[in-house]
Amino acid sequence: MVDYVREAERLGVDFAWSAEAWGQDAVTSVAWLAAVTSRIRLGTGIMQITARVPPPRLPRPPPAPPSDRGSCRPRPPSRR
Repeated sequence: MVDYVREAERLGVDFAWSAEAWGQDAVTSVAWLAAVTSRIRLGTGIMQITARVPPPRLPRPPPAPPSDRGSCRPRPPSRR
């Protein structure tokens, strides 16, 4: 596939498309082609979204300790 798309780019072809078929991942193919070509525009025709795993949720960081700095609430006027 890489040789085919490189030759297409050399001949002046504008676009190359990749699809998921027979166990081949479209995103990986396009990423590989993007690394070895310079001008041809790349796209994916079909992607099976249900085969994608959602990214793991990261745990939330602990809350910041209370302090006088950075508070969003206005300070009460000082009494002198």
